[in-house]
Amino acid sequence: MIVGLATLIWFIIVIKMQPITQHLEVKNDRNALHHLLHTIAQKDYRVGFMSTALLSLGGFMMMPWGSAFAINNLHVTPDQLPILFMIAGVATLIIMPIIGKLSDKMDKFNLFAIASIWMICVVLVYTRLTPVPFWFVIIMNVLMMIGIMSRMVPSMALASSLPKMQDRGAL
Repeated sequence: MIVGLATLIWFIIVIKMQPITQHLEVKNDRNALHHLLHTIAQKDYRVGFMSTALLSLGGFMMMPWGSAFAINNLHVTPDQLPILFMIAGVATLIIMPIIGKLSDKMDKFNLFAIASIWMICVVLVYTRLTPVPFWFVIIMNVLMMIGIMSRMVPSMALASSLPKMQDRGAL
């Protein structure tokens, strides 16, 4: 039931999104390899690519250990794990559009910086937790998802606005 509801919400969001195709109208006389080398040669682009890679790497280094940490340190039972991750996932579906609208209204870098400070605080608290009630673990996971999405949304907006129109699609 919940999976079906989440799929329906995702489908509605995808249908409302319009494709961005303006960069395909810009004709380029360079071959693909030359286009790629030109793109990599741009310092601003390399900084954007590196920050995206580091942001993803940071998340991927934490995510595999979430279940083990919750079970071994917080004494979440294996039966409670799906509930924990489902609630955190639904919170993500709710928070992402809110963060996206907020990212449109305020400076994206400032939002990213605030979210990074938020994540530092949440991770410092979360990683020092001892066995606590399940509802508190849920709240902490939701707060962590808010922080993760509040960093991902503005960083992706910044990274996607970085390349010039003629350089889009090179990587």
